[in-house]
Amino acid sequence: MKIIKTALVPLFLICCAAFVALAIYFSLLKTLLFVCCLAVVVLAVYFFLNWNDYRSIKFAGKNCTNVPDSELSNKMSGVKVVYIKAGVLYAQKACKIAISKDAGKSFQTLADIPYPYPFRLLKYFAFLRRIARMDIIRTCVTSNGNVVFNTKGGVYCLKNGDKHAHLVLPTPRPISLGYKPNGIILVGEYILDKSGRAVKIFGSTDEGLTWKPVYTFPPKAIRHVHYIDYDKYDDCFWVSTGDSNDESRFIKFSADLKESEIVLKGSQQVRFFETRAFRDCVFAVTDTGAPNANFIRRIDKKTGTVENIAAVQNTLYFTAAVGDYFIAATACQPSSYESNDVQNVHVWAVNTKNSKARHVGSFGVDLPTKFSYCKYSRKGLFQYANAAFPSGDPMEANRVMISGTGLPALGYSTYIWDLSKKLDF
Repeated sequence: MKIIKTALVPLFLICCAAFVALAIYFSLLKTLLFVCCLAVVVLAVYFFLNWNDYRSIKFAGKNCTNVPDSELSNKMSGVKVVYIKAGVLYAQKACKIAISKDAGKSFQTLADIPYPYPFRLLKYFAFLRRIARMDIIRTCVTSNGNVVFNTKGGVYCLKNGDKHAHLVLPTPRPISLGYKPNGIILVGEYILDKSGRAVKIFGSTDEGLTWKPVYTFPPKAIRHVHYIDYDKYDDCFWVSTGDSNDESRFIKFSADLKESEIVLKGSQQVRFFETRAFRDCVFAVTDTGAPNANFIRRIDKKTGTVENIAAVQNTLYFTAAVGDYFIAATACQPSSYESNDVQNVHVWAVNTKNSKARHVGSFGVDLPTKFSYCKYSRKGLFQYANAAFPSGDPMEANRVMISGTGLPALGYSTYIWDLSKKLDF
């Protein structure tokens, strides 16, 4: 059973790649038909092995009511909007970068994403792309129109006017990207092992075309970089790292990276996944798998005072700004499913003027997400269910674009969420 748990999905992906490759030389239709049948058989075996175990699990969270359909509008099917600039939407559509200039009514393909082989062969299989972690994590559109983004394989750049994106910084799936307009772009390494090697921050000063190391952490100081946020108010960068207590740090860098100051360090309460700078403070969200230990936190820029604004149901990943409100969404981190809610993704709002917080909605997760907690499955096999928001320019007051992974109510699509009735506190 342990062999099945460890090797089932990688073996299936290899088989898919092999059979699709054979389709180049033989019958494409017959080969794809065989792959589909193989997928059905493998998934049937997987669910059969886990069904009884799934029924016996006592999840902490209860099934919550989804955000009502009346609040979700302008469905953009099959796309994940990742960036907004001057009213133009930049989105991921399977293995392509697409653009919309009519508020999401239609999208035109800009370029293919040159994923490493064999992952390019999964462009027709959304569920397999989810398992393979092929979603775009961070994006920026530079002053000259280049689109820079990170996903599986490293950092990619689509030069303005080109029809093909290029891998410009090979590094294992980085999850950070900070950009100072008309200035430097920063990306931190995301290393999963505990080797203790020196972790680097890479920078680009030519709109994402070339990269070089601009800062190196001492060996064993941190494991990886979670987030890099440019602060337009103080002209600096805020860098968050993880994962252990000693590796979790919140660091302020000058815009030229010549000066740095460790503002917070040394506990899971400093293990931030995202931060967002406002005029007088920085809001941060924690990413710890410990039970009942995740918070939305406020760091005062002048005094360094840290305040827990809201205790939330699970680890927090993605955030957004909507007017004077800070929006944050939980993710279904499986570390402590007996106490943390892994059956729902919860969205919170904080009024940055008075630091009041409110739960504004929930989205139930799909069955594959719940099955990933079973003993014959690998935790997080289907990627942790989460809700994401595009970066770049915010939408008009009280509205936000939202997409999801493992959330049936959102599917593989992006919606506009009307929060006007909830952001009144």
